Amino acid sequence: MFRNLEVMKKQLLFLLLALILSSLSFGKINLVLDYARFFAPPEQPFIEFYLSINGNSLEYQLKENGNVQARLEITYIVEQDEEVVSFKKFVLNSPEYKEGSDKMEMIDIKRLAIPNGALNFTIVARDLVSGERIENTQTFEAREFNTDKLIISDIILARTLKLTEEASNFNKNGYEVIPNFVHYYKENQEEFLFYLEIYNSEIVLGEEEDFLMEFSVIDKNTQAVAANLRSFQKLKTTEVIPILKSLNIANLYNGTYDLQISIKNKTNEVLAERSISFRKYSSLTSFNLAATENTFVEQFENKELLKEHLRSLQPLSSAEEYDFIKNQLAYDDLALMKKYFYNFWLSRNPENPELAWNQYKEELMITDQEFGYGGIRGYQTDRGRVYLQYGKPSSIMNVPFDGDTQPYTIWQYYKLNGLNNRRFIFYSPSNEMLGYQVLHSNVPGEINDPNWQLKLLSKNTPTLSPVRELNGSNIHENSRILFDNPR
Repeated sequence: MFRNLEVMKKQLLFLLLALILSSLSFGKINLVLDYARFFAPPEQPFIEFYLSINGNSLEYQLKENGNVQARLEITYIVEQDEEVVSFKKFVLNSPEYKEGSDKMEMIDIKRLAIPNGALNFTIVARDLVSGERIENTQTFEAREFNTDKLIISDIILARTLKLTEEASNFNKNGYEVIPNFVHYYKENQEEFLFYLEIYNSEIVLGEEEDFLMEFSVIDKNTQAVAANLRSFQKLKTTEVIPILKSLNIANLYNGTYDLQISIKNKTNEVLAERSISFRKYSSLTSFNLAATENTFVEQFENKELLKEHLRSLQPLSSAEEYDFIKNQLAYDDLALMKKYFYNFWLSRNPENPELAWNQYKEELMITDQEFGYGGIRGYQTDRGRVYLQYGKPSSIMNVPFDGDTQPYTIWQYYKLNGLNNRRFIFYSPSNEMLGYQVLHSNVPGEINDPNWQLKLLSKNTPTLSPVRELNGSNIHENSRILFDNPR
């Protein structure tokens, strides 16, 4: 039964890579770089780079007036097919501070013209006081800005968005847009601001034509609209349409979400789409909806035992779920722990959550007997975790001695999550045949190490099985043969 729980649960991926290019903190300099691509018909596309620098991460130079100031040299290089297509080099000076005072964040925006297609981007940051230097290169996905198609710019998630008449690099169509560089929102942040632009609607739909923009917030875990955050806006065609929106995200649960934008014509045909990911931190959780009165969890009055039950859920939990479990363990609130535990099993078996828990408890006992040792419970071991997550393997081959390898065991699943012939190899680095660890697997999401045969080697025993050389070391072919064709 429990080998199917991995299919039932949704794996949550914390993906802020949709627009965040990089967060760099190599050495002392700490900066975050975000970007968004826009189009200025009839000119070529351009990219805006938004830079946030932690003022406390820079070195400060004493000036003649007794104040201190930091100076940071930034270089942006955009390349296409190994040719530099855009370049900008500049120096940012911090405000002057009294020595020893706390330093503020420094923010900057720069616009660079770019061609269509895939691009490589390099940032070089050099502290002109300390001499420290960091460099990072990333690749943009290809993005074509064609004049004959309706286009949505990248989406800016905004920290602040307000009307302004002042000239500023952050001014967009009469609004000052300060980006939210990190794309996450704390519990007390209820306002969600975003900005985008729509191009070529007149060319595609005609002058003064009506069309529709739909925007929604989608829970990445369930792929459903979250907190009823879905709405429409009627628009009229023109050359460039700026969109500024504010949503109330106070009722979002703790989790990761996509803001999805789609443009539709009068026949409801989707003409263009764009999305961006963000994270909301909250004490609210989808697991605190159902009450626990008159349920099986009411019997759990021993707080330490309940904590252990919660820890034992790790093999079945998504990353988000286990983060919440750790939070509950830290809060140390018996009622909240009961509520989470009950709703965890309710989400697995809505008709009979107690049965689901009892069945899992039996599996826990098996892993304790088979893989537990000393003070380590079965679910805390790699073999126990794999057993609980994927179910009992179809075949097991234990190899306690094979030339100069460490003890190892190979598990094979004939079918696993719709895939055939999935395998694990576990090994015991201590040679004690107890604490076996996952060494290599062909299961998606598990450790896949091309050098696993080298790590399997032990220098304590003589070579008996057939060997070949890999990266200057002799390795045993037998382990590869057994992994590829378990017996």
